[in-house]
Amino acid sequence: MSYNYTNLQNLNKKANAIFMDTRTGFNTNKYEKQVDAFAMNLLVGDDILLEYRDHTTEQLSRLLGYEKRLIELRLNQLVT
Repeated sequence: MSYNYTNLQNLNKKANAIFMDTRTGFNTNKYEKQVDAFAMNLLVGDDILLEYRDHTTEQLSRLLGYEKRLIELRLNQLVT
């Protein structure tokens, strides 16, 4: 999935995470995962993942300085 500025604007523009956390019982994990996916797509390009394709998730995590769960999230979005 490719992200651009339009995608950022459309990411739940009516959702107020602070209100949802403090005033409702609504689970905001879905929105947080979308934001994490967006950020990782910007920070770690396909070219980097392809360059280090022989590395494990843990090695990529240490190499790039991101949590393993974020690397896994980004790898799930890799467009080959």
